[in-house]
Amino acid sequence: MMIFKKRFMAGLFLFSLLLTACEDGAKSNSQNGQTISNPPDNQGEEEKINSEEEEKEIDTSPAQNQHKNSGIKVPAYKHLEGPDDFYTQMEPNLLQPVSLNEAYKAYQSIDNDAQSVVQEELTELGFSDIQKLDHSSNQLNENELSLLYYVLTKTKNKQLQDWFNIGDKEGFIFTGLSEYSYDAVQVQQASEPETHEALFENYVEVEDPAIAGSPFFFISYLVRDGRVYQVHDPAANSTENITPFPYGIAPTRMILPYHVQKGTAWEQEVTIDGKTYSMISEITDKQDDEVRVSSFINGMEGYPNNRYEEEYIIKKGIGISYHYHTKHPDNMGNHFEFKYSHEQPVLIQ
Repeated sequence: MMIFKKRFMAGLFLFSLLLTACEDGAKSNSQNGQTISNPPDNQGEEEKINSEEEEKEIDTSPAQNQHKNSGIKVPAYKHLEGPDDFYTQMEPNLLQPVSLNEAYKAYQSIDNDAQSVVQEELTELGFSDIQKLDHSSNQLNENELSLLYYVLTKTKNKQLQDWFNIGDKEGFIFTGLSEYSYDAVQVQQASEPETHEALFENYVEVEDPAIAGSPFFFISYLVRDGRVYQVHDPAANSTENITPFPYGIAPTRMILPYHVQKGTAWEQEVTIDGKTYSMISEITDKQDDEVRVSSFINGMEGYPNNRYEEEYIIKKGIGISYHYHTKHPDNMGNHFEFKYSHEQPVLIQ
């Protein structure tokens, strides 16, 4: 009897140990995610609410950190890559992009139709509150200003293409001094489909009775960053120098600024005969299809009062249609005037 009692107590003790081990194993498996017991109903609701709140925070916080409290994503601006067969060797950036505040001022000055085009694309890219554009730039964060610059610059590039694309025309005749005339025709063009930057290459042939043959050169208009540059490649000239040059003393330079409005002035460095000068330009008149610009350089020896002056007109569908500059010592004291005469077929020899 005594032996049976001892055996019963030992079995009871072993059963207790086994039961405890099973409970600990169940808890361990639940924590490892292999077996999940059903919690009380109210505890499940609390965990579900907490889980939804945590998920909401994870979805929105990256956008806030990345875009500074704005969900706007600004596309990367693409520059035009010039084709290899162009004579003109483009510089990658003749000037840095304008400031965001300057772009905002330029937006305020454009006509209502152009503003509507900009606003429509801004809306498509996620600009939610267009009315903010009617106030000061302080109402816009940096991301919104960057998107405005991107869309406005694209719009400007596209509009400027119409001013310098003469490819559908057969050619132009220009006159210079009394004995010069110039035949001009556009021989190539290229554009960037996303940002609408463009490059137009013109062939110009000089008709000069005093020179044997017909000197020629290539000059191009580069539409970039909402501005226009005149780019000249001297390596593409048939002669070392063409005098008088019909596009000014500095053939590679900016000829239209970002902010095309009467009174807009800009300063740029130009290289002439290996020397660097400061050229000051200003828009003196602005019409729907015509812009007039005056420029000067101080400290130019050989010019009246050591000051070089010029004036040019950019006409829509032609490019530079008129150019005037003060006399050069080699021009027998005459001022030089170059102007568009009329359109006619031009044959390239």
